[in-house]
Amino acid sequence: MTSKLANLDLAATYQGTDTITTTSGTSLNIFNIGISNLIGRNHTFALKNVMHVPKLSHHQLSIYQL
Repeated sequence: MTSKLANLDLAATYQGTDTITTTSGTSLNIFNIGISNLIGRNHTFALKNVMHVPKLSHHQLSIYQL
């Protein structure tokens, strides 16, 4: 998840009704979903289904999903 649309290399408007719930119980809307490239020293990871959540205060990455 990212709060910045510019972090997505390819994005589309999110058509679903899901929201993100924070630890404080606040629901945040997902505006877009797309692909982002995470560039490492020797490899580039194409991250799919990255959610653009403008009100998110920190970027989130689920290692389990990799």
